[in-house]
Amino acid sequence: MSSELRQRQKPTTASNTSNPSKATKSTSSPKNGISVLDIIRPLILTPTELSLYNGTDPTLPIYLSINGTIYDVSANPLVYGAGGHYNFFTGRDATRAFVTGCFKEDLTPDMRGVEEMFIPIDDPEEEKRLSSGERKVRREQDVRIARQRIHKAVAHWMGFFANHKKYYEVGKVVGLEEVVKREEEEGVKRELCTAARQQRPTREQVEKAKGGK
Repeated sequence: MSSELRQRQKPTTASNTSNPSKATKSTSSPKNGISVLDIIRPLILTPTELSLYNGTDPTLPIYLSINGTIYDVSANPLVYGAGGHYNFFTGRDATRAFVTGCFKEDLTPDMRGVEEMFIPIDDPEEEKRLSSGERKVRREQDVRIARQRIHKAVAHWMGFFANHKKYYEVGKVVGLEEVVKREEEEGVKRELCTAARQQRPTREQVEKAKGGK
C-alpha cells in the first residue's frame, strides 16, 4: 500500500482552477470517482495547485506535502479537513514545521537555518580556549550532524504518512525551490522559531549524552 500511487486528477485549465471539483469529476469513473489512470499515474502539482486540496472543498481529496512528496490524508477529515486540528498542514508543503514543531511560523518548505536547532550552545569561556582552527572544525562537525538529524526527522514523517494504513503517496510538488529562491531575492529571512531555539542543547549536555552511550 505504501508504494501505491493514487490520486484524483488535478485542475488543468483556468476554468478548472475556478471549479476544481468539476475537473476532478470529468476525468473519473462515474462508478467510483477514480479512473484507472488515477491509480497508475503520479500526480504533479505546483504549490498553487496544491493549495486547492486544503480540505475546504468536500468534493476534492485532502493533500499535504513533506519534502516535495504529496500524501492523501482524506481518510481523516476530522483531523486534516476544514476545522481539523492539523488542517494547517494541508494544501501546502510544510516540511520546516514538521522538523521544528512551530506550526504557526514554519508552514513552509524553506529549511534555511533549521540546522541551528540541533547545534549545541557553547559555553563562551570554554570556546575562548579553542583556537580559530578548532572552532572551525567544531562548527563544521556540528553542521554536518545537524543536517543528519534534519534528514532523519524529515524521513520519519515521510515514513509515517507513506506507511500509514489510511494515508498514501500520490505524487510530487514541483517549483518549491523557486518559492524559496523568490523569498531569498525578496529579502525574506527565516529566523529559528522560539520553540526550536528552546530545544537547543548545551555543549555540556551533548558531551554527557556521548559519555552515556
